[in-house]
Amino acid sequence: MKVDREFNTDLNQVNGRLAFPRKMIGRINQAITIRRDNLITFPKQFLSLARWLTWEVQTNKIERESATGLRYAAKMYAAFLKLAEHPEQDFTFKIFDLPAVTWNGLGMLEDGRAHP
Repeated sequence: MKVDREFNTDLNQVNGRLAFPRKMIGRINQAITIRRDNLITFPKQFLSLARWLTWEVQTNKIERESATGLRYAAKMYAAFLKLAEHPEQDFTFKIFDLPAVTWNGLGMLEDGRAHP
């Protein structure tokens, strides 16, 4: 079955859109330890990458890259929400192969909602 998209984009633009999330994700091991807000910043990159990967020919490698990004994003969002749930408590997170980090959620609920 062949599915045609209503919007056809220039494939060179797709490669450019894939470059930035891949570059940022390549820095995740160092950046995840720097600040708590990266628990929100990096999932956005993973989701952007997964979205733009839908334009690529779906090989096993592309599917694994997309699925891996979605798994990391889900764990990071869950960790962020756990901090918001118990802001006074320190939590240590070990997300797959990333370095373990310890943070608390103080300051996240200032407006009555969880935000970085």
